[in-house]
Amino acid sequence: MPVVSLKLVFKAAGSSQNGKLAGLARLSANLLNEGDIKLGSAKFAKELEVRAISLNASCGFETFLYRYKLLKRALCLLRVAS
Repeated sequence: MPVVSLKLVFKAAGSSQNGKLAGLARLSANLLNEGDIKLGSAKFAKELEVRAISLNASCGFETFLYRYKLLKRALCLLRVAS
């Protein structure tokens, strides 16, 4: 099965960049992994699993990363739905 994989790397956006807002990059990454108010964390995770979608946000010392993987057919379905 064909898989679509996307990795976004934001340089100079990690935990070392702003001494005044220590922890903001990690907080943002954690929030992006949790879903939204409407679905909540558990339902959001279930929806991702049903659609065979994997997403992950994380931060390093100097970078912020966002990884997204899904089946190609799921991408086509998302395009039709929007």
